[in-house]
Amino acid sequence: MKTILIQKRALIVGTLLTTLFSQLILYSVSYGNNGSIRPMPEAEYAEFLDAAEAFTQANYERISTLQGEISIQEDNYLYGETCRRLQISEDDPAYSSNSIRRRITNSVEKFAVDVRNNKLYTELTFPNVKYKALDLDRDVTVKEKYSSVISIVTSDEYLTYEPGLTYGYEKKTNGKWVGRKAFRWPVKRVKGEQWGHVRDPRKYFFNGHRAIWEELSALRNHITNPSPDIPEGKEPQISITTEEIGENTKFQIKGGFHGSEDCANCENNFVYIIMTLDNSVGLNLVRREVTRKNGETLQTLDITYEKIDDVYVPKTIHYMIFLSSDGKIRFDSQITFTKSVLNAPIPTETFEYTNLGLKDGDIFSDKIANKEFQYEAATKKLKPVEK
Repeated sequence: MKTILIQKRALIVGTLLTTLFSQLILYSVSYGNNGSIRPMPEAEYAEFLDAAEAFTQANYERISTLQGEISIQEDNYLYGETCRRLQISEDDPAYSSNSIRRRITNSVEKFAVDVRNNKLYTELTFPNVKYKALDLDRDVTVKEKYSSVISIVTSDEYLTYEPGLTYGYEKKTNGKWVGRKAFRWPVKRVKGEQWGHVRDPRKYFFNGHRAIWEELSALRNHITNPSPDIPEGKEPQISITTEEIGENTKFQIKGGFHGSEDCANCENNFVYIIMTLDNSVGLNLVRREVTRKNGETLQTLDITYEKIDDVYVPKTIHYMIFLSSDGKIRFDSQITFTKSVLNAPIPTETFEYTNLGLKDGDIFSDKIANKEFQYEAATKKLKPVEK
């Protein structure tokens, strides 16, 4: 019965998308003009946003599992007094630097996602971390400890294990006071790890905390059913333009938003969020930019895609954050999906503690149940630790 319902739903969605695709061709022909940028008539906004919402959501819903590998290069920039927080020797000339870049590179990170059942496995290889004092043009030695990280996240738990790190135990193990330890945490803890230990490839289908189709739906609802609670003059300012580039058409959606709806003097908090959708990649988001009213750029996001089995999946992601005070770069992230596999079966044990890579004698600290166990490699079981 479930299979029949899924097939019927796919047929309905397919018919809907065929109709919407025909409409989008009309949009391209009517409003595109060989590279020129033209405004879309406001009367067409709601219909277009409906179409874009349906396309992007249907594209994502074709994915039941996603597996692969990614490469990472991310730069954090420190300026002024924030540089003093680093553990740099006072004898190092870089101790007085006012501009330091922290660069992290990982050649490969493996991942497996069971999208339908909300399960994630990630394996982050040992990172290569380098510091450089940009104003002095010299490398910097900073005392830090790094390790590979294996993480499993489901709707019930967050498991994490760093085989290169050791922790102090309450009693000796093999004559030593230290040993490896894995952890089981409540799922909410993983939110703080999204740009660190846990790299969830699903987030690249999302625009901030919402899926792109949810954001398009919110814009459409504002147009057709604006909230009466928004004070006069604080309503979002929405405009849509089209640009024809060869046989492709890009749609730019520009929304102006006040930082606080009830603020009497919030001009400094007013921002534009500009999203560019490209019909050559199924109307998926290819660029997102956040700017102030004066044109100052706060954030940029650029995404390219590859098509696998009629599904558009991210290929490269370039995300940048700028300081609002002077426009300097604060964060620069470049992600490349070097391998993507869609809808292949994933063994159930992929998302269980036995896949963390625990070694015999390692401690498994359950922060949910407030208990500790020791891993026994011969049986692949966790034995309670007597306190």
